[in-house]
Amino acid sequence: MTASTDPCTIPPDARYRGPENQLYRVEIHTGNRDPLGNLATPSFKWSRENGSVIYAIVGLAAGSGATTVTLESLGRDDRFTLAEGEWVEIQDDDTVLQNRVSPLLQVQSIDRPSRIVTLSGTPDATVLQNFNKQGLARHPLVRRWDHQAGGPADGGLTLGVDNAALIQEGIWLELENGVQIQFQKLADANGNSLNVYHSSDYWLIPARTATGDVEWPTELDGGGSSVPLAKSPDGVQHHYTPFGIILVDASNNVTSGGDCRKQFSPQAH
Repeated sequence: MTASTDPCTIPPDARYRGPENQLYRVEIHTGNRDPLGNLATPSFKWSRENGSVIYAIVGLAAGSGATTVTLESLGRDDRFTLAEGEWVEIQDDDTVLQNRVSPLLQVQSIDRPSRIVTLSGTPDATVLQNFNKQGLARHPLVRRWDHQAGGPADGGLTLGVDNAALIQEGIWLELENGVQIQFQKLADANGNSLNVYHSSDYWLIPARTATGDVEWPTELDGGGSSVPLAKSPDGVQHHYTPFGIILVDASNNVTSGGDCRKQFSPQAH
């Protein structure tokens, strides 16, 4: 059988079988330590659009285990719209800049003419407080994620109590269209995982229809075969610098300890 030369035809032996190029984002939702340092069950979420599918909120109300949002738009087409059963986060400027993970809520119903969406659960309390006090000033939004529960026998995902997919180390987990991921297993003598997962850590996986594959670094295994390389997260990286020093003595008196800014003269007149 002769291979098709039609660039719109997906080869039968393609490992990536999606109809379009995608940039998958796999992001840690719950790390293995909570904000207080206690052990937690790590989980992740993923998006085929790099987490970029968002909807501006113009109305927000929560109570009795449910949330109602009125959206500015439901998306420009079928690819970028919302659908019942999908998982979303409600975020605003504060949660994004402070790198806080928001609860994952499921779309229960959509009134499309009025753009009103009913979600299960309630959002981060700060988002709700900001909206009630400041309205749209903190730019509240809904962010769509694409993970769903699947059959474990087929590499499908198992969702945890946080509604994200549980991290299962050392096995291949199916996202969609032939794209699979594996969290490398690294354990001590007692079988306890030595991996450290931080909320918002992420990996990007470009998938290309032209090659029928994903773009990912490889290495040679013991038998000389090319296998995917286990790599550290692509981000998030935060960089900090001090602007000044504040001194507080035993009596809680506050004084300036110096200005750390680097001053320079204008380079043009």
